[in-house]
Amino acid sequence: QHYRAMLKLRGESDVLVKGDIAFEDGGEGVLAYTRTLGGASVFVAVNLEEQPGEISLPVGQWSPATMTTQASGSVDGNIVKLPAFGAFIATSG
Repeated sequence: QHYRAMLKLRGESDVLVKGDIAFEDGGEGVLAYTRTLGGASVFVAVNLEEQPGEISLPVGQWSPATMTTQASGSVDGNIVKLPAFGAFIATSG
């Protein structure tokens, strides 16, 4: 169900499909990148590990995307907390 929700978001977003990509330093086990198209950006972080992970949000004003699955990450300040094998998506602009 989690991956279906992510695929649905991708299908609904030109930024995720066509935007320029910049990989973020996610540390061990976290794949993170930002895609930008025009004035809009999308930040994606995916925890590839069995243990929870964390990553800092890139500088900017980010709004978490609506994903209502158990594998969704959460934000505490500017830190994204990712459950095991979880993901987080946020938009800006």
